[in-house]
Amino acid sequence: MKNLLFFVFLLLCIVALGLFVVDTEILWLKIQHNYQVSEIYERVELIKSFTQIVAIIIAGVWTYQLYIKNRVDYPFPEINHKVEHYPLNIPGYGRLIYLSVFVTVTNKGKSKLNLRQFKIFVRQILPVPKEISEVIPELIRDKDKSEELRKGLTSELFVDSGQRIKWINLGYRNWKDLPREMRELEPGQTKDYQFDFLIDGNVKVIDIISYIDPDKQWGLSTLHSLKKPTKRRLSQIS
Repeated sequence: MKNLLFFVFLLLCIVALGLFVVDTEILWLKIQHNYQVSEIYERVELIKSFTQIVAIIIAGVWTYQLYIKNRVDYPFPEINHKVEHYPLNIPGYGRLIYLSVFVTVTNKGKSKLNLRQFKIFVRQILPVPKEISEVIPELIRDKDKSEELRKGLTSELFVDSGQRIKWINLGYRNWKDLPREMRELEPGQTKDYQFDFLIDGNVKVIDIISYIDPDKQWGLSTLHSLKKPTKRRLSQIS
């Protein structure tokens, strides 16, 4: 549709240019030779005006299709997670888990992407936190609250308008005012951002949520098991 509109618009521009040349030639003949060309001149003017009006309408429709309906000037980020973890034995403390989260952002749009803010949360799923395990049985036993539980309407358990369970946070990062070379992505460009965490060694499953804008419009959630350490080939370690 966009290509057809552009072709018609281009064709009308060529016709309008041709009519302008004819219009100029007729005017020159009229001035230099005093030809009686008023009737032809009026017809050319009428055709030229009609062509210009149609060209403007086509241009408006093409612009609407391209920039408003299809939002070509909007950035379209693609977000991916890569998660690695390794056990750590800390003398005098015990076992910890070193968690490294790589957030990969690709600008799939046709305009520059500006990452104004970076937020990432690491939340505990297993073992089920005490704050969650104590609330769930009470909600299930209560008939009214059990219905709200199924709909995600219980504020004791759900957040973000019922979208997510209120798991406890094990780690949190909030990046603001990033340097220009880190926050800007040209169309087609990909950047990796690494975030490191230290969490308790008894945690088995986590949920990782990342947002790359303050309004939480662009985000990704990933469940990750910590039961086995990440295996990486020696050639991958720099």
